[in-house]
Amino acid sequence: MDRERHGRGPLVTAKIFLALALAACGCAAGGGSITISLAPVRVDSPSSIRRTALAAIDGRAEVFVSVTSAGPPPRTVVSSRPVKDGTTAWTQRISLAQLLPPAPAWDVEASPGSVPRVIIERAGGALNQLSLIGPGGEVGLTRLPLGSYGEPRFARRVPESPRRVLTAVLDGERLATFEVAPSGACGPVKVIRNAVSGVAVRRRGGYALFFKERRPGPVRGESTSPGVLRQIDLGPDFEPTGPVLSPLGETVVYEVDADAAGDGLAIVATVPQGLLVMIGKTIQGTWRTTAQQLIPRSEPLFGPSLLATSDGLRVAAVEIGAGGQAQLLLGRTAR
Repeated sequence: MDRERHGRGPLVTAKIFLALALAACGCAAGGGSITISLAPVRVDSPSSIRRTALAAIDGRAEVFVSVTSAGPPPRTVVSSRPVKDGTTAWTQRISLAQLLPPAPAWDVEASPGSVPRVIIERAGGALNQLSLIGPGGEVGLTRLPLGSYGEPRFARRVPESPRRVLTAVLDGERLATFEVAPSGACGPVKVIRNAVSGVAVRRRGGYALFFKERRPGPVRGESTSPGVLRQIDLGPDFEPTGPVLSPLGETVVYEVDADAAGDGLAIVATVPQGLLVMIGKTIQGTWRTTAQQLIPRSEPLFGPSLLATSDGLRVAAVEIGAGGQAQLLLGRTAR
């Protein structure tokens, strides 16, 4: 059936999928809903974008994208623009030459000033290292155990302090968390679980850690493997303090982002049917969903990001068409 011509098909499929996902996870589903519409945003060299990030910079929400050119030498440029003041011009934030052509993973952290902090992979052949880029320039992370580090993420909602909290994947299969000083010196590395990606959200008394466990199946794009979403609470020392939960049961996800939303947690995930947005919380060792929306898309999505603000949730993702053409999609919850 042509889903573009039979417009009710994807919506019905989405509702069925969401009901099955919540039933499968064994968690309670609330009656709330989220209403988000995605709209394309102009980007220079759109066919090259694959990653997005949303962050509050100097008190306003900005969307970040990266473009990696083939070179020589290969180069990754990260640019940003505000999401709601009518500005359409992009500001180049970093431009880094690299040894190898693959696009690096990176993340942006909220910053009280006008210069964002960026954590980015630096490929070195056999081993990937990490660099922190901020107001003082680029510093390589040091004092990390020997290994290859990838998929770096800043922990969300960590109070402003000199030391930042990061998660990263060690040797492609173990999710670790640690602190890093402005000098690049890292504290002890705590390996949490076998996982291929993860993001932590600061909560009272510790962190909520969301992570993806790999599952068999065809990759999306060049290397995005399918998996399932898990969540576990951590104490301030990164030690697990609760059971491993499955907010989406065994539903296939590709990429995930998360943030704090009021007294709950917000999740955005790319799934086979489109973009899934969910708000929930853990209550006595159980995940309880309070609101959700599945936004059906006929083309695959990449690099989802989410930011909870005073006026609701904002989401971003990259959609890749059949001919390889990419477009940046932005959305926000309806007022």
